[in-house]
Amino acid sequence: MLNLNHLRIFYCVAKNLSFTKAAKELFITQPAVTAQMKLFEGWCELKFFKKKGRGVQLTDAGNALYSRVSKFLNTKRRSNASSMISGR
Repeated sequence: MLNLNHLRIFYCVAKNLSFTKAAKELFITQPAVTAQMKLFEGWCELKFFKKKGRGVQLTDAGNALYSRVSKFLNTKRRSNASSMISGR
């Protein structure tokens, strides 16, 4: 099942173009990042990444999703910050 954690991991891998860098940023292991992205891609029935040297690059589907996830996570962050400020 898809959850917010999958989107956060996807975003981090896509932003860094690296599973290893994403793992370090998220404070989880690289195999955990890889496993979660395989599950996510399987659930979506799409490939979001393709290997490029020691890193990855986004597929067309990955680019489209990255754009949407970036907007979603930025909106969520602003909403959370607003809630914290207002004391909700």
